[in-house]
Amino acid sequence: MGRIPQQLISAFMELGLLESEAKIYSALVLFHDAEVKELQEFLDLSKPSIYDGLRTLEDRGFIVLTNDKPTTYQAIPPEIVLDMLMNIHLRAKDEALILLNKLEKEKFADDSPPNLWYIFGPKSFESKIKDMLENAKESVVCLTTEKYLGYIERWAKSDVKFELTIVSESTASLDRMKKIFKDGGLRASTIGKNDTIKLLAPFKAGYQTEKIPAINDALNMFDFDNVLIIVVDDKELLYIPPIPDEHLNAMVSKNKAFIKMMELLMPVVTPKDSP
Repeated sequence: MGRIPQQLISAFMELGLLESEAKIYSALVLFHDAEVKELQEFLDLSKPSIYDGLRTLEDRGFIVLTNDKPTTYQAIPPEIVLDMLMNIHLRAKDEALILLNKLEKEKFADDSPPNLWYIFGPKSFESKIKDMLENAKESVVCLTTEKYLGYIERWAKSDVKFELTIVSESTASLDRMKKIFKDGGLRASTIGKNDTIKLLAPFKAGYQTEKIPAINDALNMFDFDNVLIIVVDDKELLYIPPIPDEHLNAMVSKNKAFIKMMELLMPVVTPKDSP
């Protein structure tokens, strides 16, 4: 099965197919049409697995039987099958959202306060960033390293007030962002890493002088190439802290006090910094 990329099989599995079904459909695309015996030899799958997979794919409308003897199948064009798979997911999403919202209203009442923040793992915080940026109505304030600029480029809306500070020693990224927001909705500037450390660690000034070296040692453990702060419409905050970890997490909060505290740490973008 060397001619079918494993990445393709994995992609189909992400869309809901079983591994055997993904292999069978991919093989039929490769061959255009094939007999059961040919599929079994090419894929090295058992005959029951082949028949089960063919039955399911035919029931879902992804393949069609073109000959009874010998039993031969043909694949429906990939663009149609992929649209069908996506529509299944979208319908399931809409139905699940309706039911979950209903369930949330029926949850057991308690006297506990709402969560200060929610934690998003690396597989989900990208979707959360997309959701926040695409649904911004009035304003976005963002402090980011160059690592996360791609998210801003892809999903930021040009019809909202956007204040952007890029942690970089170069102005190249700033110039690139100005070209993207050429309609003038962007106010942007850069800030060096050392100044970022001062911004995100203001408590340092309140300590006694003899404790400053220990504080500096602690700050040097942070990885400021990871930091990202996004505040949308002054109502929702996403924060990826400068923690050196292979598995980054993002904190998301709608707590007004917490958002205001983080906004106070953000550098002010002045008119001279803007395009």
